[in-house]
Amino acid sequence: MYFTYIISIIIITIIFCHLIDNNLISERIFIIYLILSTLALILLSFLIFNKLINYLKDRKFIYKYSVLIIIEIYILINIIFSHIYFLLFFSNPLHFKGMEKLHINNYFRTYIFFFYFSNSLYFTIGFGDIYPQGVVTRFTAILHMVIAYILSIYYFAKIAQNMTIH
Repeated sequence: MYFTYIISIIIITIIFCHLIDNNLISERIFIIYLILSTLALILLSFLIFNKLINYLKDRKFIYKYSVLIIIEIYILINIIFSHIYFLLFFSNPLHFKGMEKLHINNYFRTYIFFFYFSNSLYFTIGFGDIYPQGVVTRFTAILHMVIAYILSIYYFAKIAQNMTIH
């Protein structure tokens, strides 16, 4: 149920990117939307993680949906942080070194790029094409990696624990 909300927010964000790229809405409205959608995603994440903790007690659920749980956690963390990086970029483009080399000239590509950046941080790949610059952005990147590790390890451990035969 919550996953449809996440997909809806992604689709609406893409629509908003196209609207601002075509000058149909102002940048201020777009930023307000980004802030509200980021807060909504954070609220959804608390609801989802709380529900997952309860579901992880049920062995039948674990056997049936363990892969979906991991995918949902992965997508949710990366979407939240791609929104946060997008907002940091709007506040000051100098927060990210290397963006000028990529010739990203519209909001949709910028959004997709920050989803890519979020994924490379989640897996700690760090290609080096872009990197955070400044205390706030670096702290956000560290927080992203720590949250991703903790939640991934926690849910992997819970799934493994409930899949073992007692």
